[in-house]
Amino acid sequence: MDLRKVLAAKGWRLEFAGLADNKFRLKAGEKRELQIKLVKGAGFTADEIRAVTDRNFVVHPYGNGILMGGMTYHVDPDMKELAPSGRPKPDCTDTAQKLVDFLGCPGTKVKQGKIREIIVGLSVLDDDCC
Repeated sequence: MDLRKVLAAKGWRLEFAGLADNKFRLKAGEKRELQIKLVKGAGFTADEIRAVTDRNFVVHPYGNGILMGGMTYHVDPDMKELAPSGRPKPDCTDTAQKLVDFLGCPGTKVKQGKIREIIVGLSVLDDDCC
């Protein structure tokens, strides 16, 4: 199965941001910056993407029927959500469980761990520090 067909069947599509019909004109020597916008469709699972052998899709812009370039995008079913930094968001659940266990809260199971705020207050005696 083709990845584009999987996503298209679920209503996903690409369009140029700010262009209703995805068409525009340029005069000779004129430049224009374009942004591709992904229009969200219905949800899909990682297994649906894994079932596809070619997980790349290529955007081919044409001008007057002439290929003007292209970009390849890879859909990775194992990629984690990215943090604003562009790095994968850490899963803090294991660390949160260890903290709950360390604090002596028996039977408390952490469903999901997210760092929202860290406040630490310590009172130590001389050289006794962790």
